[in-house]
Amino acid sequence: MRKFFNHNQTLLFMKKIVLAISGLVISLAGFSQFSVGLQGTGSLANAQIKNASDFDYKKKMRAMPGAGVVVQYAFNENFALRSGVNYQQNGVKLTATAVQESIEMKVELENTLHYVQVPVNALFVFPVGSLKLYAGAGGYVNYGISGNAKSTLSYTDYDGEKQTIKEKAKAFKKEDDGGANLKRTDFGAGALAGIQLPGGLFANVGYQLGLSNMSGGEEGKYKNRSLQLSIGYFF
Repeated sequence: MRKFFNHNQTLLFMKKIVLAISGLVISLAGFSQFSVGLQGTGSLANAQIKNASDFDYKKKMRAMPGAGVVVQYAFNENFALRSGVNYQQNGVKLTATAVQESIEMKVELENTLHYVQVPVNALFVFPVGSLKLYAGAGGYVNYGISGNAKSTLSYTDYDGEKQTIKEKAKAFKKEDDGGANLKRTDFGAGALAGIQLPGGLFANVGYQLGLSNMSGGEEGKYKNRSLQLSIGYFF
């Protein structure tokens, strides 16, 4: 009898939990809106770099494409949370010159980093007629799935012949394994502003500031930077 009583009490308790959760979902649905969409992103990628030898170099942004799934949860017409899962690329190009034994050498370094990114942004929405203007900020987490670090050394030898030496390393492998020794996990802060049309089409510009040091070396520093333009559609 005691066992039967406990079993019924457990079922009753679980039923109350289910009803409570259902009530919460229904109540949220009454003043919120859930949207799912797709977006394409073009990024001007850059990086903050400090190398151990501190040689002089010039940095150049790189234009890099990306895409992803967008999820937005609107609490009301003026506030929403936007997240999703994106394929994101980051990288940078460095050029430097050096003179060794009267030979001038040109060095080019180019990183291409491929990430799966999960951003979370709080948006303030401003309806203007049938349009929606929005602006917000938040953070993101990147996980590196692959990447390459390329280097090209060009010089003219004593015989007047031009020489070129190219090397390629896996970005996220350890230096002992012949890699570039960058950490796979990256996180940072971001901000965006944009416009959404009545049919679901939207466009926004954003900036992402890497806060984690991805360099595996003790004295080095490597932090991602990215200026972005995204165009997407909510179904």
